[in-house]
Amino acid sequence: MFSPSHLQSVPDYCSANGSVEIGSLSISSPNESQFFGSSSGVFFVNTVLRAFAEVTPGTPSAETTTQVTGAKSPNAVPVESCIAEPSNDSDMRPAPTPVEQSYNFAIENPKTYGISENGLGRPPAPEVAQRLVMSYFEHWHPILPFLHGPTFLQEMEAFYASDAVNYQNDILPQARDHKTRAVTFQCILNIANMDMTENVSLVESTSALMSLLGQISMKHDVPSLQALLAAQLYLIASMSLQAASTVGGMLWRNIFHAGFHRCPVRYVQLSDHDCEIRKRILWSTYAMDRYLSQALGHPLGIQDPDIDVCVPGARELNRPVPKPINSRELQDSEKAMLLHLPEGHPGLNQQDSLNQRTTSQSEAISQSATSYSDTCQDQYRSLKTKQPRHSGEDVLAAYIGYSRITGHVLELFHKSIHNRSVNNDSILILTSEVHAWWNNLPQKLQDLPIDDKQEGSIYSFAPFFTVIYQQLILLINRPSLSLNPTRPAFKSSLQICIGASRSIISTLKIHYKNRPHHSAPGILSSTWMAGLVIAFACQLNAYPSQKGLV
Repeated sequence: MFSPSHLQSVPDYCSANGSVEIGSLSISSPNESQFFGSSSGVFFVNTVLRAFAEVTPGTPSAETTTQVTGAKSPNAVPVESCIAEPSNDSDMRPAPTPVEQSYNFAIENPKTYGISENGLGRPPAPEVAQRLVMSYFEHWHPILPFLHGPTFLQEMEAFYASDAVNYQNDILPQARDHKTRAVTFQCILNIANMDMTENVSLVESTSALMSLLGQISMKHDVPSLQALLAAQLYLIASMSLQAASTVGGMLWRNIFHAGFHRCPVRYVQLSDHDCEIRKRILWSTYAMDRYLSQALGHPLGIQDPDIDVCVPGARELNRPVPKPINSRELQDSEKAMLLHLPEGHPGLNQQDSLNQRTTSQSEAISQSATSYSDTCQDQYRSLKTKQPRHSGEDVLAAYIGYSRITGHVLELFHKSIHNRSVNNDSILILTSEVHAWWNNLPQKLQDLPIDDKQEGSIYSFAPFFTVIYQQLILLINRPSLSLNPTRPAFKSSLQICIGASRSIISTLKIHYKNRPHHSAPGILSSTWMAGLVIAFACQLNAYPSQKGLV
């Protein structure tokens, strides 16, 4: 029988500033392996486990003996199981009890999504769905606004107002559209319910959801991409990170097929609304890609130079192409190029008459455009619910900035060892980039609420950004924690990590006590890593144990 083994390179390193972290490869059979890169924290976790094993002989330390000596411990628990849930066919959540199945969903709400596949779950009662949708748009949508609020709410209302239709023939176009809508609805409702106590039919398994996504991914229209994003966000929130990463692969290829990675304002075929939603889908995919790449230690799905799309709410660098445009100008390659060059491009003649022709149109579009959060607010009022106004574009722009820096961290520390070059200057530059991002955030995203009366306002995002800011500090300094404890780089990084970890834990204890929101991307992993750092520091007597227990 082929016995599992976990292989990792020699710990410690060969750069001017710290250690070369390789990652961990788990081989469960001759034909199957699983890789977690070092940015996932697997290297540091093993460092902590070795530290505890040295003072507690006989304690199983997840693959510590395997990685250091090559011997296998029969009681060892793979450290990878602490990082992400394995992608398998097991249920992600406990199955509903017979009472839930027979009473709550069969009697109170007999409605179904009208699809033949099992495992997706059933829609909740209309009043429950309304509460969940409002919660989602308040807490999740400003961070990842890949949905168009009014459209989604109108479709949800129409769904509950109509009779269920079963599409047994998967060849029918209506059947595929029906499945796309069902996946989007159910995933959004399940995401919102993770931080609430509503009685909702759950997505039953990863395999059931992934089977539906395979059918949806055959097209790359907007509803299909939104369904894939909703499913990916649900998998991230439920910590099925490997499945979420697989969905990310489908997303990027479909985004390339549809041209979402190119500036939409260049193309006369697209309306202002189309341009806005394409931007939001692209940047939501980007943000989740950066999160998953860091969490699993995988390469980035796309490089920054491959994207030339401005973040919604930021100054638009590309000028809208005149609509309609003279066909004779399109045939002139030089003029066509000038029409598509972004502002500040060295090949752009600022005095060219084409600039003058498009300036007034660009200003008019900029002045008349309204943010997506304002548009969604109108729809909230129509549902007779009192929801606070969010400066959603500020939240999205701030989160994209965080995601970009996360990508820079991966590019610096976690490239292949043949292409990795880490030195003090590069670390200082990256550190200054993190602080500059934080210092330039709007004040409302930095100031923590002083009481519960501010709950639900834009200030509710300040704890979230505080946590992910400290997480960036951990990501930069964590590689040095695998050095020899006598080295100055280790001592300095340890104290920095202790401070960041304390900030994460105290922020969560105070500001998430009455309204848990731990399933947001990065919150759970940041909390886990912060606790690991504190435990490690206490073990080394670098931090008082009595404070670590509080």
